[in-house]
Amino acid sequence: MPVSASTGRAGGVLERLRPGGYEAAVCAGLAVVVFAVVLSTAMGVRRWRVQKRTVELLAEITRACRRLHTEYNGWPAALQQNPGDAQFGERMHNRDLINILVARDGPGNPGHSANPARIVFLPDMPRFERGKGGLDETYDLLDPWGTPVRVVLDTDGDGFCRAASGEIEPVPDVETAAWSAGPDRIFGTADDIRSWNTRRPHR
Repeated sequence: MPVSASTGRAGGVLERLRPGGYEAAVCAGLAVVVFAVVLSTAMGVRRWRVQKRTVELLAEITRACRRLHTEYNGWPAALQQNPGDAQFGERMHNRDLINILVARDGPGNPGHSANPARIVFLPDMPRFERGKGGLDETYDLLDPWGTPVRVVLDTDGDGFCRAASGEIEPVPDVETAAWSAGPDRIFGTADDIRSWNTRRPHR
């Protein structure tokens, strides 16, 4: 028996509305939602790990500086040549400080003059790897995003770490202050990560 055009169209609609096709569409939609949730969670975990590593990196550099200060009963004379506090990572490369802390002959520590006992205060600092930070080929200390870490030492002994750039408020009651520009790689913005009053990041 011939099938009319209207009957054929109705059959096509019914075919599309069969339970099997509906369930497949729902399953596909759920799969997309689950994938998006998993991807978002994975990205969040990665951001947390990178921020956690940054906090650890800043803690390592500040501990090493405290050991240097304790070992020599004050800051080496090479760090007190200019008025105010010594700052690294902006006008002066932070490698000038790192060379002292790793007992390396080079800028900031020529002939081991700033660390004559050649004590390694910053052991096992890895080479730079994106997402983890570390030392580049020039011995600059970079954060996980590839930006040099900034460090201020209270070399004038007034009880505050003061950045000559003015980008941070004076930090009281610490001998060393270190900070990272964070993910945006711009200092002085809300995502900066600091060694002082820094809580460990939460997931």
